[in-house]
Order: sequence, then structure tokens, then C-alpha cells
Amino acid sequence: MPWPSGGPELDADELWLRYRQGALYAYVAPLITAGMGGMQDESIALEGVRRGVTADGVAQFDEVWPLSRTEIAETGTVVERSGVNVALRMRPADPESCQWRASHSVRYARGDWDCRIECRVELAASAEAFELRETVVARRGERRVFEREHRATIPRDLM
Repeated sequence: MPWPSGGPELDADELWLRYRQGALYAYVAPLITAGMGGMQDESIALEGVRRGVTADGVAQFDEVWPLSRTEIAETGTVVERSGVNVALRMRPADPESCQWRASHSVRYARGDWDCRIECRVELAASAEAFELRETVVARRGERRVFEREHRATIPRDLM
């Protein structure tokens, strides 16, 4: 996928790998934040975070990052980002009920071009395996120019 006005040429496999790596951040971000205990004011560390147990006993953790918008004055490029947004659910007595979802998007726009990348990751569990689904979509304006989904079954043989 060529970038408007120059930049790196990324083939489909390279694009897929780069955004798979970026999507992984959704799983480690809560751990990083938790591990920084005391390094941030609590109001900052917990902004956009909701956690608790629902009335029907489901433990949940949600982290939603508001859409941010920045303009790079020197180039007139607008960068918009959202995420990594995370939703984790599990019944404490039932590890097979575990569901993790994460999403991230970034948009670059300037003049007559507009590019956006959207990534989603979902992880669920059964007694035998973890089920992973990863999706990346690239858009030029609203037109989808690339999409790839990867599914994997990861045996729970080490659990």
C-alpha cells in the first residue's frame, strides 16, 4: 500500500504484521498501567477505565480512549487516533467464559487524501483451547482497500 506523497511501500503481509504487533498492545497496556502503581495520579491512570462485577457475577474491565485529533502544522496532516480500547469479561468460577476484545484505529488526512487503519483482536476460551481472531482493515476515505482476518486455535496444553 503506497503512502500518498511518498513514504514506505508496504505489501499486504508487511502491513498485516505491523498492525498485528500494534494490536498486541491492547493486552499489555492494562498491565503496564497497573505496573506503574504510584507513578501516575489516580485520576489520570483510571481515566476511561471501568471495572467491577455485574449483577449476574461477570467480572469486567473496560478501557476506552477518547478520539484524539492532532494537526501537524508543518505538513497540514491531521492524525486521529482511538484506542487501544479494551473490553474484558469473565465469570470468576468459569475460565471458559473469558472474552477479551480490543480495537484501535488511526487516520491520516491531508488535502485530498484520507487513510485509516482499523485493528480488532478477540480472544475467547474453551476447555481445550484459546480462540484468537485478529482483523485489520485499511481504508482510503470510506473505501475499503485492504482487509485481512486471521484465526488461530491455541491449545491449552500448558494450562
